[in-house]
Parts: sequence; C-alpha cells; structure tokens
Amino acid sequence: MKYYSVHRPIGPGSFPKSEDNKALEIVNFDGRQYVPQIGREAWGYIVYENRITDKSAADYELVWELTCSGCQNEAASRDMDCCWDCNRNPRRKRQDLYRVKR
Repeated sequence: MKYYSVHRPIGPGSFPKSEDNKALEIVNFDGRQYVPQIGREAWGYIVYENRITDKSAADYELVWELTCSGCQNEAASRDMDCCWDCNRNPRRKRQDLYRVKR
C-alpha cells in the first residue's frame, strides 16, 4: 500500500515502523509536487507490505493512495471515475457525504 507524505519529506521518525508490516520503498521528491492519485501536493511516498491503521496514517500525516477505477454499481456509460458517493467524485464535496438529508 502506498502512502504519501503531505507535510514533510519522509525521514527518520516521520513514518510508522512495524515488524509485521515493513516499509518496502521510500521515495522523496525533489520538492513538493502535485500527485493526481491523492488530489494534492506531497513531498514523497512510502510503500508498505499491507495497509497501516487509519490512526497511524493520521498520526504521521500520511495520505493513502486511492486506486478507485470505478464502482461495479455505476453504469459503464457514466463519465465519472468513481462511485456517486465517493470522496473522489468531483461532483460532490466531502462534507456532503455526511450531511443529513431532509
């Protein structure tokens, strides 16, 4: 699983370490650059064998790479790349997912 560092370059103490889930690759960019997979700028990325916990990702300010390629429930003819209620859908705002409908 690939996680991007959005606040600082990846270095000692800036990512979670675990014997059960080792870091396979660490890449720092020359500077911050826009990463389309997360929709924002990042300093670099780290690849783990498996997913890390959401708490660990939040604690170290790492953003998980979304690999959404469409939903099996969406019609193939739709022009969006993700589910109708996905955070990556450009037609919806993140807060809309949790708004109470009246």
